[in-house]
Amino acid sequence: MVQSEDGTSLDTQKMDGIRKSVELDFDHVVWNEGGKSSHSSDIETRPVLVDLLSEIEKGNVKHLYVYNTDRLSRNDQTWSIIRWKLKSNDVVVYTNTGRIDLSNPLDDLLMGLLSEISQYDNKIRTERSRRGKFFKVQQGFYQGGPPPYGYKNEKKRLVENPEESQWVRKMYEMYLNGQSVHEIRRLLNQNQVTPRRKKPYWSLGSINKILRNTIYVGWYDYTDKKMGETVCVETPVLVDRITWDSVQTRINKTQERKHQINRSKHFYLLRDFMVCGHCGQKMSGKIGANNHFYYCPRKERNWVKDDNYEGTWDRGRGCSMVRSLNIGRTDQIVWDSILKIVKESKTLREQYRQEVLRKVTKSREKSVSISKKLEKSRKSLKKDLREVEQTIADFETSILLKRHSGDPEQIREKLNQELELVKEKLSGVDQEEKHLRDSQRWVNWLDQFENDVDSKKDYSDEEKKEFLEGVLEKIVVHYDKDQNKHSLEIEFNLPIVQDELSYLNPGRPIDGWEVLEGSSRFVNELPVNQGGRPRGS
Repeated sequence: MVQSEDGTSLDTQKMDGIRKSVELDFDHVVWNEGGKSSHSSDIETRPVLVDLLSEIEKGNVKHLYVYNTDRLSRNDQTWSIIRWKLKSNDVVVYTNTGRIDLSNPLDDLLMGLLSEISQYDNKIRTERSRRGKFFKVQQGFYQGGPPPYGYKNEKKRLVENPEESQWVRKMYEMYLNGQSVHEIRRLLNQNQVTPRRKKPYWSLGSINKILRNTIYVGWYDYTDKKMGETVCVETPVLVDRITWDSVQTRINKTQERKHQINRSKHFYLLRDFMVCGHCGQKMSGKIGANNHFYYCPRKERNWVKDDNYEGTWDRGRGCSMVRSLNIGRTDQIVWDSILKIVKESKTLREQYRQEVLRKVTKSREKSVSISKKLEKSRKSLKKDLREVEQTIADFETSILLKRHSGDPEQIREKLNQELELVKEKLSGVDQEEKHLRDSQRWVNWLDQFENDVDSKKDYSDEEKKEFLEGVLEKIVVHYDKDQNKHSLEIEFNLPIVQDELSYLNPGRPIDGWEVLEGSSRFVNELPVNQGGRPRGS
């Protein structure tokens, strides 16, 4: 069984195992976990290990080579399961230092001790890595992971990314000048500014995070939770302090005014997008034992707060939105309609196509470098192969001429093993080149786009809401008393409703095309007897 480890390549581990199988005259199967970590406590995240344990239970594996016992696991819980499986099925374990027979009490004790030592080493290594990371951060190095929007990682330090930083400054400038987050998002999407998460649209949450992040005024806090220590890390300044403070003041006032700092206990998919088309009030939601509906709260608020209201409340007093909408029914109809429009949008398809092509171009540039390295490996291995073949030929000649002393069978076996190893490496290079060629084949970006949209049907409620923040401006709700139905005017942040492609040369689509804008609005009608509260409720 092989697994990546610093200082010991997968190829080296694999070849050591193959040599051991040849030495013992066993057939071999390679169980390659690649970069999977033996730290994991969850066996289900290691499918190769699961398959191996299954074969052990079936009695198909009786001898197992691992470069080191910690390749199996460095986790107490996982290791106890593996050890029990090996012991109960009489599996003999081989390592780079020797043979371990778990049916032998001394070997069993030794393997247990090796496991404890391995786990101790792992904890020390983890602690050293964590402290090393904290020390690096104290020196101004970046903590790791994707850099924040507006920056790039150069030599493990954050530096300004000019292509992105100009838009960061634009966001702060627009918000400081009184424009809304919705307007900022519209500008970014219209200019096809790609967010860091590599989706073709911005969400309100992403913009709000940028407007709140202290990193843009030159610092952020990094906390080591285990040590309980916090260090303030300096970063390149993208926004001056006066601008940042002014933006924070406006954000706080806006949140207080809109009651965004609230005590809502329930999740509402559409409430924050919905506006009453009769009075302009933001819609509210109510979830209780028998009530699940969106409604205009103006009549309710006027009744509670307005001193001019006299007498008892009656339907229609305060706002003519007198019927509410069932939450489940409304959510489903709106969600399905939005997915259908997004899937058919030529604007979003074109943005997706350009992003795919950008990634393909980047991948092909990288593949050129990989291809050169593989070709260099191939030449070196072919040279090794010729040398081994020549050595074998010289050896056989010396045997025929009786010029060789020693055990010829043992020497012949070693030479043949070396020959097989070189051929195995050459075969590996062939497989890597084939994989590289396959990865560079034509990409069906349209199928990818449609599959990506279809996959959103399985989103969680929170993922759905984040997606909607990226494509919606608002949903204006009207109630038609005569027809007893609601109409939901869905307003998108881009004109993607019934947009079209116009080919520059209809007879030759390959000559190119342009996207003709559609509408940014779509209307859904929802009869009350299907989507609203029952009469009398």
